[in-house]
Amino acid sequence: MKQKLRIAQALVYKPKLLLLDEPTTGLDIRERFRVLRLMERLREIVDVVFSTHQPEDVTVVCDQVAILQRGRIAACGSPPEVSRKAEGKVFEVLLPGDALPYGVDWEVVGANRTDEGLWVRGVGAPPPGARPVMPTLRDAYLLLTRVEA
Repeated sequence: MKQKLRIAQALVYKPKLLLLDEPTTGLDIRERFRVLRLMERLREIVDVVFSTHQPEDVTVVCDQVAILQRGRIAACGSPPEVSRKAEGKVFEVLLPGDALPYGVDWEVVGANRTDEGLWVRGVGAPPPGARPVMPTLRDAYLLLTRVEA
């Protein structure tokens, strides 16, 4: 409720541009999508720019996205255009055992335990046995902002 109240307070002055910093941070799933729906409606009356670490939020409400890495623009365009920057570098692989990998040449993006074993989604150079998958904005973000250890 506080997030929505702050947005309402900002709208009282009828701005031409609304800048929001992490508007969905700390919200549960339902409230997060309520704020995102509010932001979609706000686009009809005011330009909205917001920062977030939730790529899923961007794909829901944004026409354009810029990914920043160390203060510089690493990628800019529509969410699908930026997602495509990770093509060929996103994969799933079934791992032996049940532990997440450590010390590999790629970054773990997600994991799912199934009856078959541990399926891991990664970005970077695909390991043997990996199958390519369609990249998401989250994949592109993690790939473009990757800092080598």
